[in-house]
Order: sequence, then C-alpha cells, then structure tokens
Amino acid sequence: MMRLMYFKPSTLVEMAIRSFDNWAEPFRLKDALGLRHPPAGTAEEVKQLRVAGVNHMLLVDGRVYMPPGRGLTTAATPTLVSLKCNRVRQLATVIGDVFVRPTGEAMESVAKKGVVNALFSLEVLAQGKLAVSCREAGLTWPFPSPPIVDDARSELEHWFAPRWAVTKLIQQADSDSYPQ
Repeated sequence: MMRLMYFKPSTLVEMAIRSFDNWAEPFRLKDALGLRHPPAGTAEEVKQLRVAGVNHMLLVDGRVYMPPGRGLTTAATPTLVSLKCNRVRQLATVIGDVFVRPTGEAMESVAKKGVVNALFSLEVLAQGKLAVSCREAGLTWPFPSPPIVDDARSELEHWFAPRWAVTKLIQQADSDSYPQ
C-alpha cells in the first residue's frame, strides 16, 4: 500500500525553493531584508488573502520570494496563468484565421469536398500530435513535426499539449481502464 503525504501549498513551494535554488532565484526579492508581518501560515489564511485579491510573499531561510505564479491579478487568479491563457487564445485565433481564410488551402479543400459550413476543431492524433480537423469533410491538418520556431501551431502545441501530457493521454487511451 502506498502511503500518501499531504502538504500545504506553501510547504511545497518552500521545498522547491530549498531544493532548486536556481529555479527560485527569479522570484527572490533581492533587496528585501524580511517581512514586517509573518507570511500567511495556513491554507485557510492563504485562501482568504487570495479571495481578497491580496498577494502574499514567502519567507524562506531569511529570503523573501514572491509567489511563483507571479502574484495575483485583480480577478484573484495567478498572473502567470492569466498570461499563458491569453497567449493560448492569441495562438488559437491566429491559427483559426489561417484556416477560415476563404482563399486558404483549408477552405478550398473543404469546398472541394462539398462542405458549405465547415466546423474546424483541434484534436490529438493517435501518434500524439495536435491537428486541426474538419470532420464533415474528413480532413485533418497535423501540426508541424518537428516543431517550427516562431510558428503559432508549434507554440500552441507546446502550451496546449506538452509531450508529457500527450504521452499520458495515449497511455490512458491504450489501457483497459480507459472509458470508451
């Protein structure tokens, strides 16, 4: 039987800071000598601060760090999550614009199949690559392999379907326990 260990999120961050000093360095406030008030200690205290939209600093071994998520937005979500979410939306918009361009390859291919109102979607192919597909036309456009620098498709695949997540998805799909 596997024994589970439970940690407060702040404890996990403290462990990461102590274990991976180089990783934590960008989050360290270099001129801060300490905190006037002790940092929130319990998960409930941290939750109350987040709900109120208040950022809290971490004090680890006498050094002050901002949260690795780059603090909170006014919507009380981690800034880093909001920035990545915005980037994914931008990339999806760029890719979508290419696929719905009337004179583009995708729309011409769909028209040749006799489809008038094409619906494009993202999907993960069996080999683990992202692709744009149009099921009505039976067409699929895989993302580039290997990834291309400064290509919206490659960047979207990096953020939306990282290799480790796709590998896990394929393993689950191949296992007997995966619901069909």
